[in-house]
Amino acid sequence: IRLGAKITSRSCFIANTEFSSESLQHLATLKTHPKSMDYQNGDLSLTNLLRSLKHKLSIVLVEDDEELRSILALVLTGGDRANEIDLRVAENGKEALKCIQSRKPDFVISDIQMPEMTGVELLSEIHRDFQQKGETAPPVILMTGNQESNEEVKVLALGACGYLKKPFSVKSIWSIIDSQRKQR
Repeated sequence: IRLGAKITSRSCFIANTEFSSESLQHLATLKTHPKSMDYQNGDLSLTNLLRSLKHKLSIVLVEDDEELRSILALVLTGGDRANEIDLRVAENGKEALKCIQSRKPDFVISDIQMPEMTGVELLSEIHRDFQQKGETAPPVILMTGNQESNEEVKVLALGACGYLKKPFSVKSIWSIIDSQRKQR
């Protein structure tokens, strides 16, 4: 591996290397994205370089209830998956849409009943925006306290990948996310 760059606060590193066909096949299965590397005490080891390329699962959580939003954020970023999640939170659909437009997440988890823009309106806007860009929209999981029986059918028909009635278990969120990740 040959690295070259002048170390400044905004350095760009380019790595040139040769890989075996097995290594290339393995690398092709990894999701990568640009991420800044920490340069500490001159340590630019291959381990740090590879760690910087590891993809974290990006989730936008949208919930207007502050207490529930805090609990869900703690649950999603804790436990076994603590180092695997890049979580951004929004209080309503309008905030979430700005967040999603600035950087596409892997998943959106949103409440349905919110002020300013509902979860269903957010879902429609996400699909419209990404369709206009010619891109695939991120999967959206909608959650609700409404016990209306036909609401699930409606939101799934609109393009949600999952629907959760409150209260729900954290396992049910991960079940939907893991299922969607396998389908991609």
